[in-house]
Amino acid sequence: MHIQPRLRSPLVFLPILAVGLAAIALLADPQAAHSQNKANDHYGLVILNDGYVLSGKVMREGTVNDTDPVTGTPFSYPKGFFLVDDGPRRMYFSQKQVRVVTKMDPPIDDRVDFPIKALTDLRLGAKMPPIEGVLDVGIFNGNLERSFKFRTTVHDKVDMVTFVDIKQRIGTMTPYFVRLDSATKAPWPSVYLTREFTPETLTMALDSHKDFQEQPGMTPAALVARRFRYADFFTRAGYYDVAEKELKHILETYPDQKERVVERQTAIARLKAREGFEEIKRLHNGGQIALVRSRLEKFPVEKVPEDTLAALRELKTEYEGVQERSKQVVGYMSNLLPQIDDPYRSLFTEASKTIAEDMNFDSLPRLETFLSQAKQAERQTKAGKAPDMKPAELMSLAITGWLLGNGAAEANAPMASRLWKTRQFLIDYLRNKDGAAERKKLLNQYMSERSDSLAIDDITRIIPTLPPVDPVAEITTKTTETTLGQGARSVTYQVKLPPEYRHSRLYPVLIVLHKEGEKSADMIAKWADQAAENGYILVAPEWERTPGGYTYDDHNEHETVLKTIRDLRQRFQVDSDRIFLFGQGHGANMAHDVGLSHPDLFAAVSSMGVDPQYQAMHYWRSGQYVPFYVVTGTNSGKSEERVHELFEHWIGNQYPMLWVDYKGRGSDWFAGEVPNVFDWMRTKRRAFPIHQVGTDGMGEKFGREYFTVRPTDNSFYWLTTDHIEPTRLIPSMKQWRYLEAARMTAKIDSTKNEIKVSEQGLKQLTIWLGRNAKGENMVDFDKPVTVQLGLPNPPLVKKVTPSAAFLLEDLFQRGDRQRLFFAKIEIGQ
Repeated sequence: MHIQPRLRSPLVFLPILAVGLAAIALLADPQAAHSQNKANDHYGLVILNDGYVLSGKVMREGTVNDTDPVTGTPFSYPKGFFLVDDGPRRMYFSQKQVRVVTKMDPPIDDRVDFPIKALTDLRLGAKMPPIEGVLDVGIFNGNLERSFKFRTTVHDKVDMVTFVDIKQRIGTMTPYFVRLDSATKAPWPSVYLTREFTPETLTMALDSHKDFQEQPGMTPAALVARRFRYADFFTRAGYYDVAEKELKHILETYPDQKERVVERQTAIARLKAREGFEEIKRLHNGGQIALVRSRLEKFPVEKVPEDTLAALRELKTEYEGVQERSKQVVGYMSNLLPQIDDPYRSLFTEASKTIAEDMNFDSLPRLETFLSQAKQAERQTKAGKAPDMKPAELMSLAITGWLLGNGAAEANAPMASRLWKTRQFLIDYLRNKDGAAERKKLLNQYMSERSDSLAIDDITRIIPTLPPVDPVAEITTKTTETTLGQGARSVTYQVKLPPEYRHSRLYPVLIVLHKEGEKSADMIAKWADQAAENGYILVAPEWERTPGGYTYDDHNEHETVLKTIRDLRQRFQVDSDRIFLFGQGHGANMAHDVGLSHPDLFAAVSSMGVDPQYQAMHYWRSGQYVPFYVVTGTNSGKSEERVHELFEHWIGNQYPMLWVDYKGRGSDWFAGEVPNVFDWMRTKRRAFPIHQVGTDGMGEKFGREYFTVRPTDNSFYWLTTDHIEPTRLIPSMKQWRYLEAARMTAKIDSTKNEIKVSEQGLKQLTIWLGRNAKGENMVDFDKPVTVQLGLPNPPLVKKVTPSAAFLLEDLFQRGDRQRLFFAKIEIGQ
């Protein structure tokens, strides 16, 4: 069972917080809610087609020149971009992505401005240089200042990298964002999510502000108002422990305020209950069944909103039912097996053992028909009647349902036996490392009593439920390291499994590429907590072989990711339709390049601080089926301009991309975006464009052809090439601008059983044929397939026969159990 969690957004006015914060708003003091009466026509809740939620000031298509109210700096809003501005960030996307826009009230503007002291070292005429990489960030001192060191490039006669050390000071705080201002060198505002700062820093800042300090001669009413404003600030910021501590202090000091304190405590309890239940749903969807069961038992039900309480009880009842039904399934199978005669008893005994060991919350629904019929047989026996089904037929329901899904369960012992033998054969075949000849012997033996069509149907239905080919013997949540191969082309990656990982459940994978100069362990540390909560296998390859960052030229850089993916598929239960790629800094450059060079491998790509160049710019069309979540800062210099250029292509073509641009920030680690990225990934699945790969435009500005300038960038869903014309290949990045890329696209007309192919710069092309997850074939294999190559080439008419041998050897090589092909058409050399 998959439970839809509400999206976690830091915005205080999102639905998850609406009820509790409405109560806080009603209780708030007038000076804390002065913005309630402001015009709110431009504020809205935007729900995208994928379910992702954005909130803020909504701006539609058109060119707008304005002054940003948060930073005080001018900005231009580009034509054609749909924009939501939530204060610290501007989020750009295409109009086509929008499902719903709803007007709403703006958030309560509890803004705290800090006085600016004399800044003798601030040169007002100076210009802030672009932040091309953050090197070190200090800790705030008592003056609310910290050091900030970064890398930039001075463009003079010769570009020269230099390092800058500047002081930042807290200038403005709200429950949602914090603006820091420069205290030295050049004027520079930059904006952060409040949750990027520790509660210690926030309390230190508010405690130092005059609006929260007790002054001589203040009336008790004024003192109480300040303390409630303090508590309300931290409630809206989501730091409930700080707010509750302050409320307790108010109650101890001013007992007459008990009613107001209790109202706020109740509102906080409701907020905590809602957020706690949302966390439970994330843990459930991440497969942490034991932890969820424990959380449900201990969940405090006092002061819980009715809708949350009802959902909580429903989930708890479901868990209790699953536990009971699991025991029943095991009991019924144990009772049935002694009643089954050979030749099925030994085979069914092995099957029942596997089912009992691997049965979990996700797989139990496959056995519902078996459980229902077993209960009916039990009732009939107790009533002195002969059961409608024999023991072997009942066990067949369990086995076929387990392998094919509950809807395909059949009380057919020969069929159940055949399918279980197919499963055994597939495991033996895929684990055989003795070479293709030995695997062929296994296949011939299996095929001796089967036709290709029957075998393919059985095989394709069972493959997704198989265990890993080479499963790790020891399952641990500690970070482990794996090295593949030896020498210069060896690949090393670190992996951290989610809690309660088991080989019988499919898991999404997040591959994170560290920034230049860091190590894979640094990236694991940044993502570990959220990956664990959301149930992701977290993987960090060591991609930087030599200092200097990403090169775009080194074949081994791409191989680091590609070999890692294949090895993960062998060792763990990977959902290949949910492999995600992330990168920071130069790792972001690599993530964009790898994601666009191999789009058929990934469900989505995200990045922080990317500077897209070369192939990552030229391949923008390859993102038409791969969503990107790109986080940057407006003070990133040239890289910001290149991201803007990239999104002009993407948004202009209505691609499913989201650009999150932080005001005043540079190429940085945006810690507040980590939970947002997981929320955004939640609904993403790898695309399989079964009828069309790109569109033919025959030119740089038109069409969505897949471009390639490297021999390794040769696979686009069901089109691949093994031979690109040498004149279309790029020898090095320096010769980039003089190159015309090779390109390809294809479309399948199912009514004519025809494939229309368009290409330039290729000497060979392969069309791979199979079926999608719904069981739909790409072509009608019972009829000849016509391939239209375009003039002056004559059509190629060919009968294509699906082959179990082809399917299995391709699966052995790629290890992708969610994308199966069982025939191909080769054109050219």
